[in-house]
Amino acid sequence: MDLISQNGATFRFVTSGWSFYLNLAEEYGWRPAGTLPPKSYPDPAKWPGEYDWNAGQIVSAVDPRQLAEALERALADPQRAEREKLLAERLAEALRAMTGLDSQIQPPTDDTAFLKEVITFFRQGQFEIW
Repeated sequence: MDLISQNGATFRFVTSGWSFYLNLAEEYGWRPAGTLPPKSYPDPAKWPGEYDWNAGQIVSAVDPRQLAEALERALADPQRAEREKLLAERLAEALRAMTGLDSQIQPPTDDTAFLKEVITFFRQGQFEIW
């Protein structure tokens, strides 16, 4: 997933990483507002508000700010590593339930620097997901 801000800044996630950090943000209080349809979407009224497609959908200004705030709470949590491990286990179990495959999701070893970078990106405001 490539995230592109209004000023042209970019941030890249592998798809599973994007999902992991969205779920981590939810663990720390983020409530998704839903995305806006891509500019070229044929029927904007039917856009489902998804975050996990890379279709050029728009994450409006409020959502990135709230994502940043949630991930800042994660950074400050001395139990973050344990919570990330439990989250990875829950996501792997959900994936197994959907696919029937034995899936392993490894939590990051130390994602402090990464979290700081993504928070800085989110603080720029509205972005598109490609």
